[in-house]
Amino acid sequence: MWNNTTTISKKAFYLLNKKMLKYILALLSVGLLGLICSIFLVILKSSYWPLLVGFCAIICGGGYGFIVLKKAEKSAVGKTINYSFFDTYFTVSVSGGNSQITYSSVIKTQEDEQTLLLYISKTQAYIVDKTTLEEGALAFIKEKTTTLTEAENKAI
Repeated sequence: MWNNTTTISKKAFYLLNKKMLKYILALLSVGLLGLICSIFLVILKSSYWPLLVGFCAIICGGGYGFIVLKKAEKSAVGKTINYSFFDTYFTVSVSGGNSQITYSSVIKTQEDEQTLLLYISKTQAYIVDKTTLEEGALAFIKEKTTTLTEAENKAI
């Protein structure tokens, strides 16, 4: 059995939410570009008010997404999660309760130099701090969660 205590860092949070952040930035970029073009067309006395309103809505949607992401960051960063890794499953303990997850539930793993993400869906993952793992634990976890080929892992 291997134990780990992880405190969620800002960097780990954004590693998990990288796709959402890119989507929000794309929305804001498209909305801002469209807003500038729409204002130019309105100045030229064209009736492009619906276009102007549409791009303002895109900016508002991106802004709302950014606010939601920041609120999620505020509630997640600093939380402590306790993991115990066994032969056929691992347990996750947080202040709200405990869960038992089989390794076959992990559909994808992702890591950087400090963080290991154990995905159980396309958007949900357990964040494990690699720097606090006991020696040999990372190899054990990778072996247990390697159920997909690299090509299948990238497709998810």
